[in-house]
Amino acid sequence: MSIEKRKKYIAAFVLVIVALLYSYTYFNTFPVSEGWGIMYAEQVFQGKVPYRDFYYYLPPLNLIFDSLFWKLSFGHLVVYRFCWLCQRIVMQLLIFNLLNKFFSLKSSFIACFFAVFLCTANVYDLLGDYNQTMMVWIVLLAYFTTAFARAEDEKKKYKQLFFAGIIIGLMFLTKQTVFLAAVIVHFVLLTYFCIRQKNKNYWSYCLSVILGAAIPVVIASAYLLVNGAFFPFIEEVFLNVDGKGSMLDILTAGLKAVFAKYNTIAIALTGILGWRYILDGKNQSKRTKVIRGSLAFATFAMVLVSYYYRDVHSFDIVFLKGKSGRVLLIALILPCIVLTILRKWNKFNDKIWYLYDAYVVVCVLGMASFSKSFNADVYENTGLFTLVGSQFYPAIFMMLLAILMMCLCGQRGKKYKSKEDEIYLLGAAFSGVYAAMMGSGSTDFGYFGTFLMVPLVLCYVFDVVDFNQIGITVMKYNVATIVLLLCMGCVVQKTNCAYSWWGTVDEPLAAKTETSDLKALGGGVKLSYHQKELCETITKLIVENSTKEDTIWTYPHMRLFNVLADNYTLDTFMPIVFYDVSADYYVEQETKLLCENLPDIIVWEDIENCKEVHEQSFRNGKPLKQRDMEAMFQEKFETDYTLIGVIDNFRVYRLNNGEAIRYTYGV
Repeated sequence: MSIEKRKKYIAAFVLVIVALLYSYTYFNTFPVSEGWGIMYAEQVFQGKVPYRDFYYYLPPLNLIFDSLFWKLSFGHLVVYRFCWLCQRIVMQLLIFNLLNKFFSLKSSFIACFFAVFLCTANVYDLLGDYNQTMMVWIVLLAYFTTAFARAEDEKKKYKQLFFAGIIIGLMFLTKQTVFLAAVIVHFVLLTYFCIRQKNKNYWSYCLSVILGAAIPVVIASAYLLVNGAFFPFIEEVFLNVDGKGSMLDILTAGLKAVFAKYNTIAIALTGILGWRYILDGKNQSKRTKVIRGSLAFATFAMVLVSYYYRDVHSFDIVFLKGKSGRVLLIALILPCIVLTILRKWNKFNDKIWYLYDAYVVVCVLGMASFSKSFNADVYENTGLFTLVGSQFYPAIFMMLLAILMMCLCGQRGKKYKSKEDEIYLLGAAFSGVYAAMMGSGSTDFGYFGTFLMVPLVLCYVFDVVDFNQIGITVMKYNVATIVLLLCMGCVVQKTNCAYSWWGTVDEPLAAKTETSDLKALGGGVKLSYHQKELCETITKLIVENSTKEDTIWTYPHMRLFNVLADNYTLDTFMPIVFYDVSADYYVEQETKLLCENLPDIIVWEDIENCKEVHEQSFRNGKPLKQRDMEAMFQEKFETDYTLIGVIDNFRVYRLNNGEAIRYTYGV
């Protein structure tokens, strides 16, 4: 084995260890919203066919993963979660290997190392779901499209496109958004290159992709047709999708939201102009230097002014919030400046920079354990993740677009035989982000779309060739310092509050010291005292007052309690009726079914402002049909149900069917 391969394997091993260690900070996060995929999988295990026998808002491939992982877990949530974690690690290794085909081993490793932390800077990342699966397909698609661009033999080109088509077919069976994004982006790129190169094989290329995509799609369609579920599949997945607004809203809302953020554009433009200014170095004319330098300074000044008028004290700039954060920032950057000046004077060998690396690590480790009170104050409301999602991700996205434009204009890729493969790689990253935007609407920047984008853009920064210019070294170390600070913040944030989504705010890792006797929470799951009380109390209310044949209905999303009670009976059509995954038509039908066939046990959670946010973000204010469902149940609670449990903002009701109530809590 060559030394380079040995280094690559060592780097990959280190990435796996880092991912495993980081996952420990929030591996034990099991909110009440957990269990959607399990509930769907259990319907399949009962012999039901999706779309025909129960509503499913996604294409069928996700059911295979959920069913497989849940079957392998033997009913333990911790094993189910670990299966998704393994998928994530495989994806991260695939990204590392892919980037190493274009960039140096050092740059690829550092970028992927940072990406382990930065691509999970979100309050509802639970180490894997269908959004993660769609990014796996994006990465695999990049392998085949870049290989197509590099291939000189036409047979190899057709072969790579055929396999790319298979991946696109799997995307079609995974989620609507990733299929749309990938097809749009890659169709535009293929058309662009064939027109530019006057390639007469364009239509045969398209046919090769279509033939590959047809294989998984035809197999799935045949299964659905045989089981009478094909036409319901078309209706539920493609025709009735107004839970998140119109098709136009889904396609454009995310992009409009990102480009509407003036600060993000200004920050990205500052970085891009500064990067180009440094990269060109001595090749720039004096006039060009003045123009680019002035533009970079002007945009940076506008960023500062805009933040000032927005009241910077109310904006959660985490590391500038307290004295300790400012001291740390100065302590990290000042030595970099001093070392740069000394290097210019040739006072020492370049290896002195390794000492600075060690110095940064010591500072970060010290900050991570600096003060529990400081950490709790800064990270209790997940302000850092808000900052990353609203500023860092969009800024990186703007840089991705700028790099793509530079490549299309021929300003990159000179050291490669063809820059087409580089453009296809950038296109894959863009399609992943675009797919995430469609899923998130105008609410935020979907974190799951950044898994390829973030390390790719960082590779461009770290892989800039050093023409013995001091500026390039300063740029690299300043970027690395800022990114490392964000990574450290992500670790502390996950430790203090890993999850904060509708109805659930996770408790600090240090508070999770309790274990539960419930089977699903066995195998090493740790809970806080309050989490244990909540889970065990509601589960006991269900188990003591129902049988296995009774229906346990939870609203709007808490299927964790079905998992804990090991009861997946469904007497109606919709396993989940949460606001953005349920089409209006089916909610109306479900309301009628529920009224005619009332559930035996209802676990109800009131979530403040949840409906209003979804209506405004996804539906332009159009009322949700779930409001009619709620009104129906409020009437039934007065006449047909008995309140048997109250804990926090959860209420548990038992249908008045003549059976004795054997256990109550808080009433």
